[in-house]
Amino acid sequence: MTYLARNSFMLQQGKFVADIAYLLVEGAPSTMPIWGTGLNPPPPEGYDYDYINADALINRMTVSTDGRLALPDGMSYTLLVLPNTNRMTLPVLKKINDLVKAGATVVGPRPERTPGFTGYPDSEESLEDLTMDIWGDLDGISRTRRVYGKGKMIWGTPVKTVLEMAGIIPDVEYDRPLDSKINWIHRRTEETDSYFLINSSDKPLATEIRFRVTGKEAEMWDPSTGKTQPLSYTISDNRTVVPVHFMEHQSAFIVFRKKTDGYKVKI
Repeated sequence: MTYLARNSFMLQQGKFVADIAYLLVEGAPSTMPIWGTGLNPPPPEGYDYDYINADALINRMTVSTDGRLALPDGMSYTLLVLPNTNRMTLPVLKKINDLVKAGATVVGPRPERTPGFTGYPDSEESLEDLTMDIWGDLDGISRTRRVYGKGKMIWGTPVKTVLEMAGIIPDVEYDRPLDSKINWIHRRTEETDSYFLINSSDKPLATEIRFRVTGKEAEMWDPSTGKTQPLSYTISDNRTVVPVHFMEHQSAFIVFRKKTDGYKVKI
């Protein structure tokens, strides 16, 4: 089995883990903002994110009993971030209204009008009524958070602050020199958490990585050779801290699958 085959197999296991769902702009082009300044507001470091379009939002997204935004295939998110635009169609706005009332946390500005003139002027009156229900007296400056139904509507508060308020710590944290970076992705099955990490710099990197996982031993799986090895780790404050050493551009899976009652293991 080759490096590519091992990575492909591992990255198809379980579900992608993301804390944030970004709603794409309606209309054309409704694509990921891979050009210009990118996502606005930007995702905070240490948290991963996903995209959802208007069709999936309206027809597939629900709210679980614990307030998470859920999709039928098992994906779920802590919060929904709206696009930085002042226009929104009524079907999307009505769905946001339903989600927040059911317990979701939604972050984004108040829309001021519907796109186009379909249903005008009744559409503008409906939009005004709905935005008043959802956003109330929020202005995004002095008034930024509001409880509505079982959920919360937030406008003007940084995404990182919203996640911290919800008790969601970063999924991955590490200390590094300014000219280095680790790219990562997290997938989860019922029994295993696996993180694929890549040292994207031209230099070796030795650091401690803090993972949002507890109660499991840490292992390194090398996709280049197929070999696995146990790692030292310390479990503290709902995190597992793992010291790692990557060569330049090295990639590896850090896997948590075997349960442990220990809080510190030195290999």
